[in-house]
Formats: sequence, structure tokens, C-alpha cells
Amino acid sequence: MMLAGYGVAAALAYGLLTNFWFWPFLGGTTRYSFVADIGTMENLNRFVLFDLTTSMGFDPTRAETCAVMVLVLGRPVLAALRRASRRAVFEPRVEFEDSGPVSSS
Repeated sequence: MMLAGYGVAAALAYGLLTNFWFWPFLGGTTRYSFVADIGTMENLNRFVLFDLTTSMGFDPTRAETCAVMVLVLGRPVLAALRRASRRAVFEPRVEFEDSGPVSSS
């Protein structure tokens, strides 16, 4: 449940960040666009309204899908990863061979 909650929060944060990525570059094309001359709080208000109007159809759906996938597939995937980590060998084995007597010349 905790991992599913994290997935929901991460999915919503992802949507917020992707909107913030291009929002300042809209260039005044909408009434929710970034305007450099107005204050920070007015721009923050515009961004929140922009985010609500453009993403509320996608972000909750993404968050719900993420939570369902984690709840359904989380346990089997974690079990497979644990099993693979026990069996995995990430470094080659070092084997020493006896090359016979060493001569000092």
C-alpha cells in the first residue's frame, strides 16, 4: 500500500513537472500563460489554473493506473527481482592456477 501511495504521488508530481516544463514558453497565448511583469503569486495562480484545466483528465488516470499496477504486479515483480539478485553474479570468479615452481633469475 505504501508503494502504491508513492506511485500515486510520483505520477501526480510527474504531471505537474511536465506542465511546468513548457508553461513559461506559451508566450501569452492563453489567459493562464506566464507573464513576466506580474507578480509571483499571480503567476503561481495562473500555473495552478493551467495545470487544472489541461491535466486533470490525464494525471488522475495516470495515478490510478500506477496504483493498480503496483498493487497487482508489485509482489510478483519484487519476488522475481529478489530471486534474480540472489542468483546474479556481477563479477567474474577469480580462479588461480598452479603454474609450477617459481624460478628466481
